[in-house]
Amino acid sequence: MIAACLLVLGLCAPQDPAALPRADAARWSSWISAEAPAAADSSDYMIGLRAYSTEDLPVALKHALKALQAEADYPPALLLGAACLYRLRRYGDAIELYERLLEHVPADIVRTRQLGHCYHSLGRSAEALAHYERLLKVRPKDLAAKRARGVVRFRLGD
Repeated sequence: MIAACLLVLGLCAPQDPAALPRADAARWSSWISAEAPAAADSSDYMIGLRAYSTEDLPVALKHALKALQAEADYPPALLLGAACLYRLRRYGDAIELYERLLEHVPADIVRTRQLGHCYHSLGRSAEALAHYERLLKVRPKDLAAKRARGVVRFRLGD
């Protein structure tokens, strides 16, 4: 309902994240989180990032999706779009973008804790638990991931 209202008002991009163009599997394989390729310094991505920093999630999402239209699977735009979708409680769409990010940059798992929250919010607790376990292998002292894993286990009766 919220997303439909935002679309009517023209505040977010109309596309379904699953319908965004896909990059070749090797396109972003050498990309490192700490750096951004010069070609991907998209004005839409930068506008989206500024909007996100001011909590204007619909505008941030609109520009993240536009950046992904221009540069398929650009990792920073995937992360920005996923974070916006998560905060807008569009968990299924957020899962799409987080999973695409991990396909291209699996080492960025430490930036995808919200993916586990999305799975769990949609009743996909086994997937949430598996994601937290993978995350904790990389960052064993992540207290938020440990807490979230504990919540999932509790709700599963473990």
